[in-house]
Amino acid sequence: DSGPIAYPAGFLYAFRLIMWLTDNGTNIRVAQYIFAGILCLTNMIVFAIYSTIMPTLKKRAGISKRQSHVFELAIFLSLVASRRVHSIYLLRMFNDAVSMGLFYFSTLQLVHRRWFLGVIIYSLAVSVKMNVLFALPGVLLVSLAAHGLLQTVFHVFSIVALNGVIASPFLITHPWNYLSRSFDLTRRFLHRWTVNFQFIPKDVFEGKVFGSILLVCTLVTWAIVAYYWINQKGKGKKLLRGNVTLSSYDIVTLMFVFNFVGVVFARTLHYQFYVWFFHQLPFLLLIGDRPMYQRGLMFFLIDVCFTVYPATQVTSVVLMICFGILLNDILTSLRPPSDSVIRNLLDEFSPLKTRHKDIVLQPDDASVFRSIRDSKIEAKRLTPRKPANWRRKA
Repeated sequence: DSGPIAYPAGFLYAFRLIMWLTDNGTNIRVAQYIFAGILCLTNMIVFAIYSTIMPTLKKRAGISKRQSHVFELAIFLSLVASRRVHSIYLLRMFNDAVSMGLFYFSTLQLVHRRWFLGVIIYSLAVSVKMNVLFALPGVLLVSLAAHGLLQTVFHVFSIVALNGVIASPFLITHPWNYLSRSFDLTRRFLHRWTVNFQFIPKDVFEGKVFGSILLVCTLVTWAIVAYYWINQKGKGKKLLRGNVTLSSYDIVTLMFVFNFVGVVFARTLHYQFYVWFFHQLPFLLLIGDRPMYQRGLMFFLIDVCFTVYPATQVTSVVLMICFGILLNDILTSLRPPSDSVIRNLLDEFSPLKTRHKDIVLQPDDASVFRSIRDSKIEAKRLTPRKPANWRRKA
């Protein structure tokens, strides 16, 4: 007996099925086959997500046609290369495997514009483990951008309602006990199991102040990411009306980046929590503007930090340094150009716009402004020169 259940109700349904398939948990081999199947299905879903956004990834990474196949192979191999992830699925058989499989399936549905189905599957993932809530701001932004405020409210209601139905046997009998255990934000963790904060003294790690600081950091960084993304796209006014056109890359960015922010400031990371973000690492590493060898090195170091057992102060420091660099790269990439820079670039572009009336400028991406800057010479060439004796008329 390991004490009261600390997970939402969906966990019980999933593992009750596994218990039934494994002769009440006695047939370990069958259980491993089941989790091997979950791993294979998860990989297939993740491969489908990456295949959808692969053209954008190649463009952002500056990959030529000659390098294209090697780049794709490197991405897909990196997604199946972690020994620790194989151990989490095939030997440890944690519920994180089930929740993240549902999370990626939800992301895939959103990428393919199956909005309501994606929200429902996301709700199922939340019902298995609470960590999937890290991506909730991303889900809300996707819903707002695609449908507007009213539909987003309906999606939130659907998430809550489905979790309520799943948990109804417990909510009817012991509602407070269920909610306080399953969604406990003040839960205390053992210092000896933390992978990311071994360098923090035990008394500080287990104190409430440390947890509160991490929670504030999470909320503030979520707000920064949302602000940057909305302003980078130039779609703040359209957001509440749902008139924003979302690319597959935009959807994956919102889902993965918000989830990663939650991971960076998580109260603790145990070894099994690696699956919360492992399959997202290649994408996250490609967001920033960094040489490819540095991205590969960071991927390797993060995997080593989760492979070394037991975790040490050195591995924790290395892990958090990698997290900090990666988060900084992501925020830098999402940060929109300053208003003054935008204004100057628009002024430079105005002669060309005046000459060609059919040009409509939509400053919704940083690359557009770089293109405007590069077109300055062409704009001057196309603009007629004023006569030497030109004078302003009264």
